[in-house]
Amino acid sequence: MIQADLASVKLLAQKLADAAKDAPLALERALTDIARAGNTEAKRAAAAIYNLPSARIAQDLKSRKDGGSVIVTGARGQRGPLLLSYGATQNSTGLAVKVIKTNGRKTIRGGFIANGLSGGPVSFLRSGDKRRMRAGRNVGQLKQPLRALRGPSVANMLQKEAVNSVIVDRFVFRANDIFSKRLKRALRIG
Repeated sequence: MIQADLASVKLLAQKLADAAKDAPLALERALTDIARAGNTEAKRAAAAIYNLPSARIAQDLKSRKDGGSVIVTGARGQRGPLLLSYGATQNSTGLAVKVIKTNGRKTIRGGFIANGLSGGPVSFLRSGDKRRMRAGRNVGQLKQPLRALRGPSVANMLQKEAVNSVIVDRFVFRANDIFSKRLKRALRIG
């Protein structure tokens, strides 16, 4: 048997009125919490599909609150990470790399790893017709141009439906969790 006296009903009505009055502020704070967690959620969603370390994904992520929504973006205008970041290794036929975790390793014939202009290792592929070199140690010799091999950028990862839908689902789950906690806290009786 449930009994409610007049005082407890009045107190509950007052708390509901206060919760309704504080709803815009609670919504703003919840969006701030979601925006703060946006990078982590996006990083987890992308790392679950792509064979790229979470720290490397986090370098190109930005999460912000824009009005009544949360926006997560990858660095635009940036080239994708080198295939070395995806764990590329050189073998006798070329470069072996696995970009997407569910796919097997693929071999890029003719690919190789060498030191780039900065002195660090870079994955390369010779492409195009041979041309006469105009600078460097091979001046005057016929050589094929080199092209650095890169994987998909973080912005491209976020555009994929498989990653994007997971991020949206996690944001909705987190928003529901935050709102329910705030409502319970606002209606706490005692």
